[in-house]
Amino acid sequence: MIRLISKKNNVMVLFFAAVLALQSCNWKEQNNQETPQAVDAEVLTLQLTDAVIEQSFPASLQGKTNIDLRPQISGYIDKIYVDEGAYVQAGQPLFRINASVYAEQKNNALASLDMANSQLATAELELEKYKVLSDKKVVADFQYQKAKTAYDNAKASVKQQQTLVASANVNIGLMGG
Repeated sequence: MIRLISKKNNVMVLFFAAVLALQSCNWKEQNNQETPQAVDAEVLTLQLTDAVIEQSFPASLQGKTNIDLRPQISGYIDKIYVDEGAYVQAGQPLFRINASVYAEQKNNALASLDMANSQLATAELELEKYKVLSDKKVVADFQYQKAKTAYDNAKASVKQQQTLVASANVNIGLMGG
């Protein structure tokens, strides 16, 4: 058993032995008292069903060849020819823009061109009149120079209006019209 060295140690050892003995008795009593009791629980019956599981992940998708689309003209889109993400070929139309605004711009440019041509014809008549009168010294040379400047301005106005008609044609051509 345990060999005792001194009285003081003896008392301590006996104290610890007594505590251990009491604890072991107490443990056996608690074990015997606690018997598991039945617990009421809900019972669920599982059934086989389809389930949709959605997961989202932050990502950025890039195509094989990415291009930036920048409009050359502005307007309202009438029709879209391709679906988002679809493959497209170079030169393939992607959408159609409402051409009514550009058709009216062309009509306006054509009317302005007609007016400029009329003003050019008038300026040409004035130039011829003042050339004859200036050659005969009936009017001062200043009147002829003034008529020549008006004629040059009318010619420039015709060129400007022709450019506006050409620009309207380009805009309508870009829309496939």
